Amino acid sequence: MQFFKLGNFSFGVFFIEVFSIVFGVLLALGGNEIRESYNEQQRVDAAMLSIKTEMTGNKNFIENRLPYYQSVVDTLEQVMKKHGKNASFYEVKIPGFQGINPPLLRDSSLQTAIATQAFASFEFKKADQISMVYSFQSTYLKWIDIYLNAFAVKDKPTIGMLNNLFQEMVKVGSELSATYQQTLDSM
Repeated sequence: MQFFKLGNFSFGVFFIEVFSIVFGVLLALGGNEIRESYNEQQRVDAAMLSIKTEMTGNKNFIENRLPYYQSVVDTLEQVMKKHGKNASFYEVKIPGFQGINPPLLRDSSLQTAIATQAFASFEFKKADQISMVYSFQSTYLKWIDIYLNAFAVKDKPTIGMLNNLFQEMVKVGSELSATYQQTLDSM
């Protein structure tokens, strides 16, 4: 130890202090990294749970509406047999018709996951599946809006047009519900 000592200065003590400081800093950085990774995983898990809950709610919403949509299709088929498909919607009484009742589907959990960047931390395959489902949902809602606008602005909307709308709501709604289920099963 005599070799490392120069007056009151000891190289051995100096190296031990430097090593202690460097080790302490590295330990703190490692601990911080672990804490940040844990917090990020918590955000990802919370976002995934929220998206699953939202998809389940959307799926249930559609599945609860499908029987009404199908009953309207069945009723409209009978009305068209009696009055023809070009009969005016305003001139024909449709038994059991309670309005169009378009689906009200949410995407707020996905938007929140994107805004908080939790979505960026999802596994690619899961993120791709989720994006596909929400894209399908968005297309479904846009299509219904376009169809409803065309129906609403027409001078004399017909029973045939209404029947086509409800047939598509049943067909595409069933496909969307199945897509929700398939995605939920894979999450």
